[in-house]
Amino acid sequence: MGKDLVIFGSCVSRDAIKGSGLEARLKYYHCRSNLCSMANNVPLNREMKIPGNFENRNVLEDLNKTIRFDHDRCFIVFDFIDDRFPVGRIGDSYFTYNFLVDKQSPDTFSGAERIPHFLPKNRDMVKLAAKKFFETHEGMFLNNIIILHETSLNVNYDGLGFEPSRLQLLNDHLDFLHDHLRAAWKIDHSVSSRAMLTSPQATPADHRWGHSPFHYFEKYNSSVNKQLSYIMDKTITPTRRHYDGFVEQRP
Repeated sequence: MGKDLVIFGSCVSRDAIKGSGLEARLKYYHCRSNLCSMANNVPLNREMKIPGNFENRNVLEDLNKTIRFDHDRCFIVFDFIDDRFPVGRIGDSYFTYNFLVDKQSPDTFSGAERIPHFLPKNRDMVKLAAKKFFETHEGMFLNNIIILHETSLNVNYDGLGFEPSRLQLLNDHLDFLHDHLRAAWKIDHSVSSRAMLTSPQATPADHRWGHSPFHYFEKYNSSVNKQLSYIMDKTITPTRRHYDGFVEQRP
Protein backbone atom coordinates (compact mmCIF):
# COMPACT_ATOMS: atom_id res chain seq x y z
CA MET A 1 0.00 0.00 0.00
CA GLY A 2 1.29 3.44 -0.92
CA LYS A 3 1.75 6.27 1.53
CA ASP A 4 -0.31 8.98 -0.19
CA LEU A 5 -3.28 10.51 1.61
CA VAL A 6 -6.58 11.62 0.07
CA ILE A 7 -9.31 13.51 1.96
CA PHE A 8 -12.95 13.79 0.99
CA GLY A 9 -14.32 15.87 3.80
CA SER A 10 -13.66 19.22 5.42
CA CYS A 11 -11.27 21.35 7.42
CA VAL A 12 -11.96 18.97 10.33
CA SER A 13 -9.68 16.40 8.69
CA ARG A 14 -7.42 18.92 6.96
CA ASP A 15 -6.60 20.67 10.25
CA ALA A 16 -5.72 17.33 11.83
CA ILE A 17 -2.77 16.87 9.46
CA LYS A 18 -1.64 20.50 9.14
CA GLY A 19 2.00 21.05 10.06
CA SER A 20 2.69 17.33 10.52
CA GLY A 21 4.39 14.70 8.41
CA LEU A 22 1.00 13.64 7.11
CA GLU A 23 0.55 16.97 5.35
CA ALA A 24 3.41 16.16 2.96
CA ARG A 25 1.58 12.99 1.95
CA LEU A 26 -1.64 14.80 0.99
CA LYS A 27 -2.25 14.01 -2.66
CA TYR A 28 -5.76 15.39 -3.08
CA TYR A 29 -8.28 17.20 -0.90
CA HIS A 30 -11.91 17.91 -1.72
CA CYS A 31 -14.43 19.65 0.55
CA ARG A 32 -17.75 21.54 0.39
CA SER A 33 -19.70 18.47 -0.78
CA ASN A 34 -22.35 16.34 0.87
CA LEU A 35 -22.74 12.63 0.17
CA CYS A 36 -25.87 12.97 -1.97
CA SER A 37 -24.06 15.34 -4.31
CA MET A 38 -20.93 13.17 -4.53
CA ALA A 39 -23.12 10.20 -5.44
CA ASN A 40 -24.69 12.07 -8.37
CA ASN A 41 -22.94 12.17 -11.73
CA VAL A 42 -25.18 14.58 -13.68
CA PRO A 43 -23.24 17.86 -14.11
CA LEU A 44 -24.80 21.30 -13.98
CA ASN A 45 -22.04 22.74 -16.22
CA ARG A 46 -22.11 26.07 -14.44
CA GLU A 47 -19.43 28.69 -15.02
CA MET A 48 -18.74 31.15 -12.20
CA LYS A 49 -15.81 32.72 -10.45
CA ILE A 50 -15.61 32.44 -6.70
CA PRO A 51 -12.81 34.37 -4.96
CA GLY A 52 -9.91 32.08 -4.10
CA ASN A 53 -8.60 29.30 -6.33
CA PHE A 54 -9.16 26.63 -3.67
CA GLU A 55 -12.77 27.60 -3.01
CA ASN A 56 -13.49 27.99 -6.72
CA ARG A 57 -12.07 24.53 -7.51
CA ASN A 58 -14.08 22.73 -4.85
CA VAL A 59 -17.39 24.38 -5.69
CA LEU A 60 -17.01 23.80 -9.44
CA GLU A 61 -15.93 20.19 -8.88
CA ASP A 62 -19.13 19.64 -6.92
CA LEU A 63 -21.42 21.37 -9.42
CA ASN A 64 -19.84 19.96 -12.57
CA LYS A 65 -19.08 16.47 -11.17
CA THR A 66 -15.33 16.60 -11.73
CA ILE A 67 -14.31 15.45 -8.24
CA ARG A 68 -11.39 13.06 -8.62
CA PHE A 69 -12.13 9.55 -7.43
CA ASP A 70 -9.44 7.84 -9.55
CA HIS A 71 -7.07 7.08 -6.67
CA ASP A 72 -5.14 3.85 -6.25
CA ARG A 73 -3.15 2.43 -3.33
CA CYS A 74 -3.79 5.43 -1.09
CA PHE A 75 -5.20 6.05 2.36
CA ILE A 76 -8.57 7.75 1.81
CA VAL A 77 -10.22 9.67 4.66
CA PHE A 78 -13.93 10.51 4.57
CA ASP A 79 -15.53 12.95 6.98
CA PHE A 80 -19.06 14.28 6.61
CA ILE A 81 -19.15 17.59 8.45
CA ASP A 82 -20.16 19.16 5.13
CA ASP A 83 -23.29 17.02 5.13
CA ARG A 84 -24.65 19.94 7.14
CA PHE A 85 -25.26 21.69 3.80
CA PRO A 86 -28.60 20.87 2.14
CA VAL A 87 -28.88 19.18 -1.22
CA GLY A 88 -29.74 21.28 -4.24
CA ARG A 89 -31.56 19.77 -7.21
CA ILE A 90 -32.13 21.05 -10.73
CA GLY A 91 -33.63 18.39 -12.98
CA ASP A 92 -31.61 15.19 -12.55
CA SER A 93 -28.58 16.99 -11.12
CA TYR A 94 -27.93 17.08 -7.38
CA PHE A 95 -25.39 19.48 -5.88
CA THR A 96 -24.34 20.86 -2.51
CA TYR A 97 -26.05 24.07 -1.45
CA ASN A 98 -23.00 25.24 0.48
CA PHE A 99 -22.51 28.80 1.66
CA LEU A 100 -20.50 29.75 -1.44
CA VAL A 101 -23.27 28.60 -3.78
CA ASP A 102 -25.74 30.49 -1.61
CA LYS A 103 -23.88 33.74 -2.33
CA GLN A 104 -24.30 33.46 -6.10
CA SER A 105 -26.89 35.36 -8.11
CA PRO A 106 -30.34 33.75 -7.80
CA ASP A 107 -30.42 33.48 -11.61
CA THR A 108 -27.45 31.10 -11.52
CA PHE A 109 -29.55 28.45 -9.79
CA SER A 110 -33.01 29.47 -10.91
CA GLY A 111 -35.61 26.82 -10.13
CA ALA A 112 -33.35 24.90 -7.77
CA GLU A 113 -34.99 22.84 -5.05
CA ARG A 114 -33.40 22.68 -1.61
CA ILE A 115 -33.68 19.33 0.13
CA PRO A 116 -32.79 19.04 3.84
CA HIS A 117 -31.48 15.48 3.49
CA PHE A 118 -30.32 15.53 7.12
CA LEU A 119 -33.90 15.36 8.40
CA PRO A 120 -34.89 11.89 9.65
CA LYS A 121 -37.70 11.68 7.07
CA ASN A 122 -35.10 11.81 4.26
CA ARG A 123 -32.87 8.97 5.46
CA ASP A 124 -33.93 6.67 2.64
CA MET A 125 -32.55 9.27 0.23
CA VAL A 126 -29.21 9.21 2.05
CA LYS A 127 -29.12 5.38 2.06
CA LEU A 128 -29.72 5.34 -1.69
CA ALA A 129 -26.91 7.88 -2.17
CA ALA A 130 -24.55 5.70 -0.13
CA LYS A 131 -25.49 2.68 -2.26
CA LYS A 132 -25.00 4.55 -5.53
CA PHE A 133 -21.68 6.03 -4.44
CA PHE A 134 -20.34 2.61 -3.48
CA GLU A 135 -21.50 0.96 -6.70
CA THR A 136 -20.09 3.77 -8.86
CA HIS A 137 -16.70 3.83 -7.11
CA GLU A 138 -16.35 0.21 -6.04
CA GLY A 139 -12.82 0.06 -7.43
CA MET A 140 -11.77 2.87 -5.10
CA PHE A 141 -12.98 0.88 -2.11
CA LEU A 142 -11.17 -2.24 -3.32
CA ASN A 143 -7.84 -0.62 -4.15
CA ASN A 144 -7.35 1.81 -1.25
CA ILE A 145 -7.44 1.84 2.54
CA ILE A 146 -10.68 3.57 3.56
CA ILE A 147 -10.76 5.53 6.84
CA LEU A 148 -13.93 7.03 8.28
CA HIS A 149 -13.30 10.10 10.43
CA GLU A 150 -16.35 10.08 12.69
CA THR A 151 -17.05 13.73 13.39
CA SER A 152 -19.69 15.74 15.18
CA LEU A 153 -20.55 19.32 15.98
CA ASN A 154 -19.82 20.62 19.46
CA VAL A 155 -23.17 20.81 21.26
CA ASN A 156 -21.47 23.05 23.85
CA TYR A 157 -20.69 25.68 21.20
CA ASP A 158 -21.44 29.17 22.57
CA GLY A 159 -21.18 31.25 19.42
CA LEU A 160 -23.67 32.52 16.83
CA GLY A 161 -25.36 30.82 13.91
CA PHE A 162 -26.21 27.41 15.38
CA GLU A 163 -29.05 26.86 17.82
CA PRO A 164 -28.72 23.84 20.15
CA SER A 165 -31.64 22.12 18.44
CA ARG A 166 -29.91 22.44 15.05
CA LEU A 167 -26.64 21.11 16.44
CA GLN A 168 -28.46 18.08 17.84
CA LEU A 169 -30.31 17.50 14.56
CA LEU A 170 -27.06 17.52 12.57
CA ASN A 171 -25.30 15.28 15.09
CA ASP A 172 -28.18 12.80 14.94
CA HIS A 173 -27.74 12.76 11.16
CA LEU A 174 -23.99 12.16 11.48
CA ASP A 175 -24.54 9.34 13.96
CA PHE A 176 -27.01 7.71 11.58
CA LEU A 177 -24.68 8.21 8.62
CA HIS A 178 -21.61 6.78 10.38
CA ASP A 179 -23.56 3.74 11.56
CA HIS A 180 -24.97 3.12 8.10
CA LEU A 181 -21.65 3.52 6.28
CA ARG A 182 -19.82 1.21 8.69
CA ALA A 183 -22.37 -1.47 7.82
CA ALA A 184 -22.76 -0.73 4.11
CA TRP A 185 -19.33 0.36 2.84
CA LYS A 186 -15.96 -1.34 3.03
CA ILE A 187 -14.50 0.73 5.87
CA ASP A 188 -11.04 -0.45 6.93
CA HIS A 189 -10.55 1.90 9.91
CA SER A 190 -12.41 4.53 11.88
CA VAL A 191 -10.91 7.42 13.82
CA SER A 192 -12.77 9.59 16.30
CA SER A 193 -12.10 12.14 19.01
CA ARG A 194 -15.67 13.29 19.49
CA ALA A 195 -15.49 12.49 23.19
CA MET A 196 -13.23 15.54 23.59
CA LEU A 197 -16.00 17.98 22.62
CA THR A 198 -17.27 18.54 26.15
CA SER A 199 -17.06 22.33 26.58
CA PRO A 200 -17.20 25.60 24.64
CA GLN A 201 -13.39 25.69 24.76
CA ALA A 202 -13.27 22.71 22.40
CA THR A 203 -14.33 25.05 19.59
CA PRO A 204 -12.46 28.26 20.49
CA ALA A 205 -13.63 31.71 19.43
CA ASP A 206 -10.12 32.62 18.20
CA HIS A 207 -9.83 29.69 15.77
CA ARG A 208 -8.01 30.70 12.58
CA TRP A 209 -11.03 29.76 10.43
CA GLY A 210 -13.48 31.54 12.73
CA HIS A 211 -15.78 30.55 15.56
CA SER A 212 -17.95 27.55 14.67
CA PRO A 213 -19.08 24.26 16.27
CA PHE A 214 -16.75 22.28 13.98
CA HIS A 215 -13.54 24.32 14.22
CA TYR A 216 -11.87 22.32 16.95
CA PHE A 217 -9.07 23.08 19.38
CA GLU A 218 -5.56 21.74 18.84
CA LYS A 219 -5.98 18.87 21.31
CA TYR A 220 -8.63 17.41 19.03
CA ASN A 221 -6.46 17.83 15.93
CA SER A 222 -3.50 16.24 17.68
CA SER A 223 -5.58 13.28 18.78
CA VAL A 224 -6.90 12.58 15.28
CA ASN A 225 -3.40 13.09 13.86
CA LYS A 226 -2.01 10.42 16.17
CA GLN A 227 -4.73 7.98 15.16
CA LEU A 228 -4.14 8.58 11.46
CA SER A 229 -0.38 8.37 11.87
CA TYR A 230 -0.69 5.04 13.64
CA ILE A 231 -2.77 3.64 10.80
CA MET A 232 -0.51 5.02 8.07
CA ASP A 233 2.93 4.67 9.65
CA LYS A 234 2.74 1.37 11.48
CA THR A 235 2.04 -0.52 8.25
CA ILE A 236 -1.16 -2.00 9.56
CA THR A 237 -2.51 -4.55 7.12
CA PRO A 238 -6.29 -4.42 7.32
CA THR A 239 -8.38 -7.54 7.04
CA ARG A 240 -9.65 -7.64 3.49
CA ARG A 241 -13.29 -8.58 3.83
CA HIS A 242 -14.86 -10.58 1.04
CA TYR A 243 -18.09 -9.15 -0.26
CA ASP A 244 -20.18 -9.42 -3.38
CA GLY A 245 -21.04 -5.91 -4.46
CA PHE A 246 -22.87 -3.53 -2.18
CA VAL A 247 -23.90 -4.96 1.17
CA GLU A 248 -26.95 -3.45 2.86
CA GLN A 249 -25.94 -4.76 6.27
CA ARG A 250 -22.72 -6.44 7.36
CA PRO A 251 -22.27 -8.08 10.80
